[in-house]
Amino acid sequence: MTWLTDDGPAEPLWEGQLDLLESQPDRGEGESLDPRSLPVVAIGQPEAWPLADLYPADEMPPTLATRTAEHDFYLVRLHCSFRPTKEDVVIDWARFVVELHGDSPPTAEAIHPEVVEEEVATTRSFTLTPSLTFAKAAVTAGEAVFGIEYKTLQPFVWGAREPATTPSWDFQPTSGHRLYGSRRMHLLVRAPRGTVKGTARLHLTADVSVKRRLVGRAKARRDQPPLEVTLWNHSGA
Repeated sequence: MTWLTDDGPAEPLWEGQLDLLESQPDRGEGESLDPRSLPVVAIGQPEAWPLADLYPADEMPPTLATRTAEHDFYLVRLHCSFRPTKEDVVIDWARFVVELHGDSPPTAEAIHPEVVEEEVATTRSFTLTPSLTFAKAAVTAGEAVFGIEYKTLQPFVWGAREPATTPSWDFQPTSGHRLYGSRRMHLLVRAPRGTVKGTARLHLTADVSVKRRLVGRAKARRDQPPLEVTLWNHSGA
């Protein structure tokens, strides 16, 4: 089995402090937020692998071979991270969105993680089944010959595959752990056969509170265009 290991931080694509979009009108005296205290977030450079490179056609079950003959599939790894700057400034919720686009936009076939509602502190491994869904790795006949290894799966993650051109992940802290550190997500992208280039826009928004009182919603790169990234490009340009 070929493993795609969770082997350290991604190449940074953008890093900076969140910018407030709106504020609570009744947050009270003494609870205003110095913009310099807003959490720092980062978005990493996505990585992409053609499914055909990870799972040779002659090893695929017939149903999967038929699907991959009709469409191109890519496994995409995505990265973001959160770093609060002060103890009393907390990220209550965050959403990372991948907006797939193009003349015939690719779509999300599967995402991972979908739901994580308890802390997992040990290494967990996942693979791709013949039905093109992510599952815990347990190599049996007909399963994909590659896997994904996570060092940790952080608590309270909810992934949404729909709309298929705009998959997303929501993150929340637990009662004992702040929303802090790096996050890894995986996306199986389906594209029309022969699609030369796959691109996406990446968005990151968050709700920020001070001393347990909501201050407002914040966004990465509020006054700048969304991050445009190339997921794959076979044109040579």
